[in-house]
Amino acid sequence: EYARLLKVMQLVLTLLRTNKISTMRDVYYMDCRLFENQTKSDRSIELMARCFNIPRYALNIVSFSRGILCGAIQLKEKDGAWIDCKAGPVTMPASPHMLEIDAKETSAVFVLEKECIFRRLLNDDFIGRQYDGKALLITACGFPDVQTRMLLNRLSTEYPDLPIYGIADWDPYGVEIMATYTIGSKSR
Repeated sequence: EYARLLKVMQLVLTLLRTNKISTMRDVYYMDCRLFENQTKSDRSIELMARCFNIPRYALNIVSFSRGILCGAIQLKEKDGAWIDCKAGPVTMPASPHMLEIDAKETSAVFVLEKECIFRRLLNDDFIGRQYDGKALLITACGFPDVQTRMLLNRLSTEYPDLPIYGIADWDPYGVEIMATYTIGSKSR
């Protein structure tokens, strides 16, 4: 157990010094023999975050992003490159806490439970027809990952008058998914 924790500490120090991001899966593959399985490496990462009382992403270790967005928003990465989400669906950047967000032209945000609804609205040109190209569609393809939740949190904080609508199935899973967007997950 201690050897795994020390390995994670060593990796985190390297990530922070080089300002790089790694996924939880990458951590496991860096030393499969030591970690033995993904669950044990994940536990070591979570233990380190709890020891320092910080969120996991502050260690520069993120889960794989499932989030997809498209519409009236631009994201500036730490290296200065801008991501224009109007051009088509964009996978959520690995670390939205390092981004500058430009949503001045956005008139509404739609958070969608399912990717199929996201694709359907894109195919039907919902943003163009209903919002003159000034809306944003976001999905995490089910339960939201940390990166998608962080981006939505920043949008609601930096643009408090921007309406954000959740569209999900009216069943226990849909309600739980929308609750996860608003209050976070059980593991936080």
